[in-house]
Amino acid sequence: MIELTPRQRRILIRLAAGDFLWEVADEAYFTQYDDRTGRQLHVHHPALLPLESANLIHRRREPEAARRLDHWDITEQGRAALSENLPLKKLA
Repeated sequence: MIELTPRQRRILIRLAAGDFLWEVADEAYFTQYDDRTGRQLHVHHPALLPLESANLIHRRREPEAARRLDHWDITEQGRAALSENLPLKKLA
């Protein structure tokens, strides 16, 4: 298990809460929509690589014909990492 940085914890918490994290066409970043605040946050790919390599998140690649952008999902291992690293009340 990796030691989560505060930024990585926030990314996982938002994914666990149902927020979306998807690519932005022709840009060097992804965007995470925070449903609670209605804001979009930029997330650069290097911030996601350690989470992906630890199998805490999974990239869903969409075929080009689908006309949908790639997005990231939290894995069960990611949910378990949150419950180990944060009080449960913070997940709600």
